[in-house]
Amino acid sequence: MLMLELFVRHLMDKLSREEGQTATEYALVLVLVAIVLAIALGAGLSGALGSVISAITDALNGAAT
Repeated sequence: MLMLELFVRHLMDKLSREEGQTATEYALVLVLVAIVLAIALGAGLSGALGSVISAITDALNGAAT
């Protein structure tokens, strides 16, 4: 029973520290930035990126033959 009490105290101590909260906040900000970047790249550059990939593919296919 004493081991369980010590474990719970240790767990509560870890949860109350600010370092863990800060790391979680940084992770959430990083995920948010990644989502916004993915949406921006998907919406804004889809046409331009597609044409660049097509040009590269055509150039590689022309060079291979």
